[in-house]
Parts: sequence; structure tokens; C-alpha cells
Amino acid sequence: MRSTMNRRFTLLSITSLLSIVVLWSCSPYEQDSYQQEYIVEAYLVEGQMFPTVTLTTSGELFDPFTLRDQRVDGATVIIESSDAGQLMTYQQIDSSGIYAPTDTTQKIKATATYQLTIDVPDKDSPIRATTTVPEPLTVLGGITDRVVYQSSEQLEILVSGSPAGQQRFFIFNTISQAPKEDDLTPFYKATLEDSDGDVLLEDFYKVSSGILNEANFLDENGNTVLRLPWLAVSFYGRNAIVANVLDKNSYDFVRSQSVQLGGSTLSPGEIQNVINHVEGAVGIFGSISSDTIYTTIERNPLLEFTALDPR
Repeated sequence: MRSTMNRRFTLLSITSLLSIVVLWSCSPYEQDSYQQEYIVEAYLVEGQMFPTVTLTTSGELFDPFTLRDQRVDGATVIIESSDAGQLMTYQQIDSSGIYAPTDTTQKIKATATYQLTIDVPDKDSPIRATTTVPEPLTVLGGITDRVVYQSSEQLEILVSGSPAGQQRFFIFNTISQAPKEDDLTPFYKATLEDSDGDVLLEDFYKVSSGILNEANFLDENGNTVLRLPWLAVSFYGRNAIVANVLDKNSYDFVRSQSVQLGGSTLSPGEIQNVINHVEGAVGIFGSISSDTIYTTIERNPLLEFTALDPR
């Protein structure tokens, strides 16, 4: 089930998931005590080439953010792994804050630990972060070519088991292969219609399930059987379903950003900063392993005239 073509969707979907919250990882400051932060964004995908690294600075609260204006120029960026025997150097792309690997033939290796080191001009100490890539994730079975939306038979996917003693956390990404407004599922159709133009159709091309705990999906034989939440389906028709297992950095970053973006019952005074594991900056240096399947989501006749919340 693992192929280069299928797994390229993972990078797209996890990028859209994480990049929307990078700026939230800065601690809040009063306007008269604002301090600029460096922001790092990079995530490794097992079996794929080394990623780009985005390096920018934060801006004041109401200033518009652009890569060109907030970019950091002239940095020395390296990602290396003694486990995998790899060292990757980077070069800046034009006048952006994006740094690209100088070798596109090397691939990220499962279970290896990678260290990011960034030396920034006029910064006394380097920016550092490490991530350990999860074990490969492989879909073993349970693939249904067609499933009826919100039917009693929820889409279940059997995936390779976790190493002994390890707890894994997953995110599903669903990517519509032919998105059309007429094919929106009821929840997303109602959201679009009630948005007064603040939400666009393309916002639903790729949607996420949120974090799923493996402990809730073990069968009697110790296998992991993931169930796709209906909330992670935005369009009827053909969809790519990407199952991702997160490293600790990605898990902490994503779970804490839900508090920042309103996914918590905490009062404003109790809202915590996004958890990041970057020394000398804020942001994310994480890794994932993934696999992709395809299925067709069919309409449920019982829901054609009712916009029910998905469960």
C-alpha cells in the first residue's frame, strides 16, 4: 500500500495541518514589551526526501505576516543523523525564508534520530531541535472500496502494530480527489452556507480527524484497527485516506495548538502556550510515518435532507 505517489499526499496534508498554528507558538507579549522570536518549521516524512526548512521571525500582533518580510537571510542550516549516517546541508531559496536540501536523493529513515542545527548571523547561540522518526506504518487490510457516509459500518483500517511498550498517536487526513460544492457532506455544507464568505470551499479539500489514541483501537489480537471519524470526511466521492503516526514533537505541537485555536474548555486566563521542542526558537521540528488508501464515500439516503453533525 506504500507508494511514492500515494505518500506525497501526506506531506501536503500534514503541512496544512501544522502550518496554520506555527505563529501561535509564540508566547503572548504586551505591545510595549514585545520581543521578536525566531520561528522554525520543518517535518520529516519517513521514506521521503529531506524537507524544506522555513526560518522566519515573528511580527507584532496586528502586523501582516509575509515570508518575504519576516524571512531570515544567510543562515547555515544542517540536518544530520548519526544513526542513519546522514548529513544534509541546505541553501536558501531566492529571497524567501525557505531553505532547501542540497541533495534530493537521500531519504528519511525510520527510527533514526535527526538533529536540526541552524546558525543565524548575529545570534549568539544556534537553534537546535531533534526528532526520532516513528516506525514505518503499513496498512495491512480492512480496506473497503466503497462506504456509505454515517452508516453503521464505519470505515476500519488494519495497520501494522506498534513496537512493544510504545504508545502511538495517529491523525487521519482525508483528501478529496474531485471536490465539488454539490458533493459536500452535510456538516461541511452547512458550515460553508453559514460562513458569510469567511470560509471557502478549498478550505475543505483536505481535512483532519484530530489526534487518535492507539489504545482506543486495539482488537483482541493486539492489532491496531483504526476507525475513520465521519468528521474527517468533507466530500462524497473518491477520497485519499492518509493514516499518519506522529512523533512526540508533532503530537505535543498539535494537541496543544487545539487549546490556542479554541479546542478547549479552559478559560482565557488558563490558555497555555503551544508546546514546542525547539531550543533558541519556537515552532516545530517533527516527523511522521504514514500510509495511504483510497475509498469512495457514498451518500446516505437518510441524510439527504438533514444536516446532521457527524459522529
